[in-house]
Amino acid sequence: MKTLFTLHKNTLLLFALFAFGLPSFAQKPVDTLKRGTTNIISYNDFIAVRIGASNNFNNFVFKDRAEDGKYTLAPNQQIKTVATIAYKFVEIDLGYTPNFLKYSKSKKSNGTTNYFNLGTRFYVGRLMQNLEYSKTTGYYIRKGKPSIADEIEKPFTDMQVIKVGGSTSYIFNCDFSFRAIYKQNEWQKHSAGSFVPTFNYYYTQLSYARPGVNKIIDLVAGPGYFYNWVICNEFLVSAGVYGGVGYNNTRTTYNDATPTDKVQGISYQFNYQGSIAYNSTHFYTGAGLNVNSFFHKLQSGVNVTDRQNYFEFYVGYRFQTTNRIIREITKVGDEYGL
Repeated sequence: MKTLFTLHKNTLLLFALFAFGLPSFAQKPVDTLKRGTTNIISYNDFIAVRIGASNNFNNFVFKDRAEDGKYTLAPNQQIKTVATIAYKFVEIDLGYTPNFLKYSKSKKSNGTTNYFNLGTRFYVGRLMQNLEYSKTTGYYIRKGKPSIADEIEKPFTDMQVIKVGGSTSYIFNCDFSFRAIYKQNEWQKHSAGSFVPTFNYYYTQLSYARPGVNKIIDLVAGPGYFYNWVICNEFLVSAGVYGGVGYNNTRTTYNDATPTDKVQGISYQFNYQGSIAYNSTHFYTGAGLNVNSFFHKLQSGVNVTDRQNYFEFYVGYRFQTTNRIIREITKVGDEYGL
């Protein structure tokens, strides 16, 4: 209990330091020695803040082999905003979309969508750990075969998708920087690539007023490879691909007297990403494309693809930290080996 209380106390301390430590703008040389390599520029003495916009939402493609039906459920929202704050070993993401950006099409015909997400990414040695939570309410049929669309033409305003999970990756090449791709609290000095095996684990809950609730567990592992191509000192192009196979467990509970449906089988995942970035000591910006899909059975005879294909643009700025912030956060990191 004492250890748990200390962890909670230190977590609150990190948030407080992030919130109140930004207004320091003093200049300080950038550390170019990181993890025993001179191929990576580290911005460990900076707090990085960025704001991004993307169309990153879960779309679900359902295929019913028995009835030869196929349709796609999508949220009635095109753009979301994500604010990120990063310092040393931790990154925190908060996603929320203001009303004036929310709806991509008519609210009357396609309903409304509400979205929220919270995530974090941190690094322990060569391990990269990602955790996330998202909640989306309100979907509609974006496209489908006429027979399916005619039967369920109304928007799924009560459909709610909750996704909780994350991934653990191991970076083999210490001269390759994943942080230069994500959130840019590092920068690659010379082109490098790395083999990056990854283990993904997600729990997804699809809730409807009718017919019921789908509870989906995906455990997938596989190899990946990523490469950072440094065009010049300030510009970088990166690309990577990952493919995994694993276990899927889907449990469907109905609102009527229909017995619970349980399906176990193989889950497949494919991910591709590419990006371009600009970097200076304080200001940075970039854009990226990400294609990520899970494939598995939802029910007997029904396959589903949980798909996230999106484009993202972001801008960010690094603030110099104070000595007090450095001391306190370094103490927390040392205590937990981060």
